[in-house]
Amino acid sequence: MSDVIELIDNINKDCDELNSMTENNDVDFDLIIKLVDSLDKLSNKAALIENKNIDLVEYNEKLKLALDAFEEKDFNLFSDIMQYELKPLLEYWKDNIV
Repeated sequence: MSDVIELIDNINKDCDELNSMTENNDVDFDLIIKLVDSLDKLSNKAALIENKNIDLVEYNEKLKLALDAFEEKDFNLFSDIMQYELKPLLEYWKDNIV
């Protein structure tokens, strides 16, 4: 369980960094790749956790929105979805998986 919490913390930190970068019209593709990889790992780990507070359908919907924005090269929207949609969901998970 601690590895899931650590992964969530790292994702949230990367979301903050990405948000700061996009506010300055800067995009770090290595950070985005790292973030997407971490989100994939989290998805795999969360699927193994038996907890009614973890809703993978909602998670996947938000992730799809973010990836659609990325494919459209709308990095501001991608960052906003990560910051204001996915990050709060992950914080909720973190608070409720203990």
